[in-house]
Amino acid sequence: MARKGSPSSVMYAQLKEFGISNRDAARLLLNTSLTFDGRMLGSRIDDSSQLSRRIVHTAPEELPQSLFNNFAEACTVIERRILQRLAASALSSDMDRARRELQTILEVECVPQMTLALRSFGMDSSLYNDVVIYIQNLRLAREEDRTFLHLLLFVVTGCVGNPRISSRIVTDYATDVLGAEYHTAPTQFGMGQKTALPSATRIGLVRVTGGFVPAGSRMHVLNPDGTCIGLLPSGDHIIADVDADVSRNHAYIWQDGEHWYLRDLGSTNGTRLVSGGDGSERAVGRSVEEAPELFASDIICLGATTRFMVMPVFGT
Repeated sequence: MARKGSPSSVMYAQLKEFGISNRDAARLLLNTSLTFDGRMLGSRIDDSSQLSRRIVHTAPEELPQSLFNNFAEACTVIERRILQRLAASALSSDMDRARRELQTILEVECVPQMTLALRSFGMDSSLYNDVVIYIQNLRLAREEDRTFLHLLLFVVTGCVGNPRISSRIVTDYATDVLGAEYHTAPTQFGMGQKTALPSATRIGLVRVTGGFVPAGSRMHVLNPDGTCIGLLPSGDHIIADVDADVSRNHAYIWQDGEHWYLRDLGSTNGTRLVSGGDGSERAVGRSVEEAPELFASDIICLGATTRFMVMPVFGT
């Protein structure tokens, strides 16, 4: 049964944006000589209806991991094709520039998209974000390997739909193949855990529309001294990327020590916070003393329709 909005759907849709068709991606990722549910995978891929319903739009773990080719080898080919297309679209053969563009897309667009897809199917979205932070803090012999690891995580999670499996595959590849070392306190993986924001990073908000992050969405980097969000916000550091039912000065985010906090500024239509760890929701009040702490993948809800996802920002 087709599952629109699943991790698999998100992954195939993004690869299509990169110029890799669903059929080509499926042939790279799946062992076409194997049989699944009484039919050869190669035959399913060649049938557009079967490709859509039984491969592209599948629920998490609907396709057994044993049906897939070696993920690292498949992603090597996928990355090469993406970089070639990005370089060509910029009318340049600068592969370093293309790789930086790919890295930005993976961080700003793909991470929020996959996080929301996992959460919508009851999977551990916080674990996926843990691995993103893990990749960001690796010591690598080649910086280009970081981009590859981000792509590998995105693709494997899309294929298997289980962050526990994808995290193991990615971390094993990083340490066993790349010889990478983690240079801050190791990330703790666990179901339903909140993903702490590393103190060395700043955070940003990415606008969520209709449950997804639109292509080309801007990352609003927050100022540690405080950022006001609203329709016509006042102050030195503001975000005005909101809908009409958001108050002029609606909400405020600031950093205190190693932690980031959110409070409402007496808005008309209220502020709510949805936990990226367990999906629980709470109303946010005006009190500084009771302001909730923000964690990676939390969703900030302003009024009826304005939604922002909290993301760590590296290298700022």
